[in-house]
Amino acid sequence: ILPILPEYEAAAIAKFGADGAGHIEALQNIAGIHSLLGRFADAERYNRAALALVERRAKPYDRKIADITSDLGTLYARQERYTEAEAAFRR
Repeated sequence: ILPILPEYEAAAIAKFGADGAGHIEALQNIAGIHSLLGRFADAERYNRAALALVERRAKPYDRKIADITSDLGTLYARQERYTEAEAAFRR
């Protein structure tokens, strides 16, 4: 599955635009796949990319920000990075 992930992201960008909600969702999906595979650095990178896109276009208390920061908190907790997990969950 890993080889098709860049194509999946490229298709989302082509269909929804680089700042589109579909691209953000694709980034979150890719992050989830990496997390399930134990590829935590890649999962964090894709979640952070999704968060950056949401923060550029959303209000400070947008639900999508909460979703992504929760995903990051869970990711950090799985790696026993508890201080970072707590900060992500509190956000």
